[in-house]
Amino acid sequence: MRRSPRFWNRLAAVSLLLLAVLGVAYWQESKAYGTGSGTVLPVSGPSGALKVVSVSPPASSSTAPPKGPFKISFNQAVEPGALSQLQTSVAGSWRSVSPNVVEFVPDNTLLPGTSVTIKSTAVGSQGIVANDGDVLAHAIDISWTTEAGSVLRIQQLLAILGYLPLKWSPTQAASGTSPTQQLYSPVSGSFSWGYPNIPASIKASFTPGVFGKMTQGALVSFERVHGMPVYTSIRTLIWPALLNAEAANMPNPNGYTYAVVSEVAPETITIYHDANEVLHSLVNTGVSQTPTPTGIFFVYMRYPTQTMRGKNINGSYYIDHGVKWVNYIQGSVAIHGFVRSSYGFPQSLGCVELPVQQAAIAWKWIHYGSLVSIS
Repeated sequence: MRRSPRFWNRLAAVSLLLLAVLGVAYWQESKAYGTGSGTVLPVSGPSGALKVVSVSPPASSSTAPPKGPFKISFNQAVEPGALSQLQTSVAGSWRSVSPNVVEFVPDNTLLPGTSVTIKSTAVGSQGIVANDGDVLAHAIDISWTTEAGSVLRIQQLLAILGYLPLKWSPTQAASGTSPTQQLYSPVSGSFSWGYPNIPASIKASFTPGVFGKMTQGALVSFERVHGMPVYTSIRTLIWPALLNAEAANMPNPNGYTYAVVSEVAPETITIYHDANEVLHSLVNTGVSQTPTPTGIFFVYMRYPTQTMRGKNINGSYYIDHGVKWVNYIQGSVAIHGFVRSSYGFPQSLGCVELPVQQAAIAWKWIHYGSLVSIS
């Protein structure tokens, strides 16, 4: 029988209404259980009344406590033996807080930035079961990340290992706390300068508990010595590396070097190694159109020789082959050797230029992470 246009319009309207209702229902279900990594995911399979109603800390939290606990609350009491169906990414144990609430406690204090994941290995009758026999309706896949460690503890360890021009002395014993626990709650102590006559500009780059230039440079130096990728940010893998170096008594093999560049005529660079002056040389800094930046920097990249390309002040391009003894301190700004007829006044396009022979001496003493003060 042929249907009228009005019939088809009504049918379409009813269909759209049904889809809207189903969409709202799905949205509410997704909102309750979450979608995406680190949440409770709906899956196909046997359905039931047992569901996760909340987790603590909140799923995907990046500030989870390093010792837990990690709690899961259900809408019903669960069989204690069913907890063996929960798979964890770190070693630990489960316990029942109440008939509806279980919690996971790691065996040891976790390192900063550790990922903790809890998954259910099965759903339906083979998975977690309520006391009344109802089965888990949705697979569990929850993750957290433990909180960040203490910058102050990084500084203490770097000072102990000789990557800072400072000495650190504890004022209390670290009794009752493990090395890992101290990454979050350092024992109290005090810093003192390890060398006399350190310039005020260098001293000003260090503040206890602040991830400033001196600490960043020291971390870069540590990473380079230990064959790690060099980053200026604190990453998860730095924590075990620092703990292992302290436990093995592996001090900085390069000593501590810093450089002071003066733009007062005649322009100079003075390099200190373990507070001893090892080089004093005339240099050239940037002309007024391309000035050398001032402030505190650290060496983040080095090349014994390099081809440099860029723009001259007049807009033309240059290519300088075989530039020797290159130490980058910020962007394309570097300390390096360069042949000029004279030195001691602004001539460069922003870099700090030394006579090539003097640059070779500077290269011997400067390392990844060495601080450079320019004023």
